[in-house]
Amino acid sequence: MPAPDRRAAVRGGVPCTRGGPSRPRSDVSSPTDQPPLATGSRPTPAGGSDRSVPDVSPSGAPDPPSAAPVPSATVPGTGVPRVPLVRIAGPGGRPATAAARAVAGHLAVLTAALATVGIALGHLRHHEHVPGAPMPRGPLQGLPHVHSPDHATLLWILVVAYVAALVFARSVRLLPLLLVVVALDVLLALTPPRPLTDLFSYVSYGRMLGEHGIDPYLTGPRAIAGDPSFPYVAPDWYDTPTVYGPVFTGLSAAVSSLGTLGAAWALKGVAAISAAGATVFVALAARRTDERPGSGSAAAVLLGLNPLLLAYGVGGGHNDVLMVLPLAAGLWLLARRTDVAGAALATVAPAIKLSAGLALPFLLAGERRPRVLLGVVGTTVVVLAGTLVAFGTAPFRATGLIGTHTADGHRHSVPAYVASRLGSGVPSDATFRGLLIGAGVVAVLLLVATALRRIPWTTGAAIATALVVATAGTSFAWYAVWALPLAAARPRRTTAAAVVLLTVLFVGMQTAGRGPL
Repeated sequence: MPAPDRRAAVRGGVPCTRGGPSRPRSDVSSPTDQPPLATGSRPTPAGGSDRSVPDVSPSGAPDPPSAAPVPSATVPGTGVPRVPLVRIAGPGGRPATAAARAVAGHLAVLTAALATVGIALGHLRHHEHVPGAPMPRGPLQGLPHVHSPDHATLLWILVVAYVAALVFARSVRLLPLLLVVVALDVLLALTPPRPLTDLFSYVSYGRMLGEHGIDPYLTGPRAIAGDPSFPYVAPDWYDTPTVYGPVFTGLSAAVSSLGTLGAAWALKGVAAISAAGATVFVALAARRTDERPGSGSAAAVLLGLNPLLLAYGVGGGHNDVLMVLPLAAGLWLLARRTDVAGAALATVAPAIKLSAGLALPFLLAGERRPRVLLGVVGTTVVVLAGTLVAFGTAPFRATGLIGTHTADGHRHSVPAYVASRLGSGVPSDATFRGLLIGAGVVAVLLLVATALRRIPWTTGAAIATALVVATAGTSFAWYAVWALPLAAARPRRTTAAAVVLLTVLFVGMQTAGRGPL
């Protein structure tokens, strides 16, 4: 006996199953039974037919499907064929043209790259001159002269492109973006440093230790006035001991044997490698901490294409960029739950420049895992012990020098720039101390919020760091680099907005003559 047909059959307009005739159902129909939609009719909801009462013939059976009107294949009155409107879902499922967002993002990245190339070529043409010292021109000195806008104009073009790239960053492909960032860092590494003298201060401190056996934590470069590096040092630093961490001082001493210019190019190359490596690490970290599409690209744009990082951090060869590398690597390892190594690398960063230590309380408050604590405490003990053995207690005096520089009401500061734009003079020392106290209070509140799990620790650390930079009595453009890896490791609108605001303020300072271009 053949098996009964399990499919429903239609007999006289009434659906029948194996059990016999059943009552007609107006809310169930197969896809093949759906009538075509007439113009202006309401579409059938997905997953089932509409629940309106079907048209019924006098015999009580539903009208056959062929009774429905067929929409015209052309636009009425024109004879033009109908073209279906195709809408592509963009990020977050919103109806948007994803292709247009991708094009806009890639165009913004390209514009930022071209502006950076113009800035790099400007370094070749407008390099600073130090009396009595030959200027390093680098391997690109033979390039032909190409007319381009001035440095200030290019900086603002780069800022606009940076903001646009941030808006569309999640639609930008990560690998090409990283290749662009690496290429820009390499290009800037091959151009003369700008501003010049900070890089040669690093060289001079390194030569004091590596070539002359003088502790740079006890005296300034005047102690080696006959050294080839001394003419490059700014007069303000002649008698100032180094304020940098022991790890960086050791690195400076290690490259001192390359000579004055050779050590300068080596440290500039280290800055470029650090910027490129930090961009890769924060992109990898963001892909683990932020599950939204394009998080890696958002992180790479936020850090790698930042105008201050490119034009001043890498372009000037500043050690702030070197400080960013172990912090970014630590953030990636922490995102992978490689706690000991990640916490250890994050703790090494303050041994390059003390300002990175602002992130450590937030790390301990936000990542309350025993292995994180072990990594922080263990690395701190090792660094302190090595510092005491190599330099004694002299490096700990650097904290006092830093406090002097950040609370002296210097004209190179964000508050002084804002006051000038408002028509006021340079704020008093008391004003700066009040601003720093206010920033400290906000930082404590952010730390509490981090401990209560209200915000990610990277967010609290990024905002607190940005506040300290913005309220310090002396701040230069490359100080904004401190907050970049913390903001990029877990991209958020709040931290991105803080970075953009800080970037705009510092570029305004630079182009208004309140900072070295």
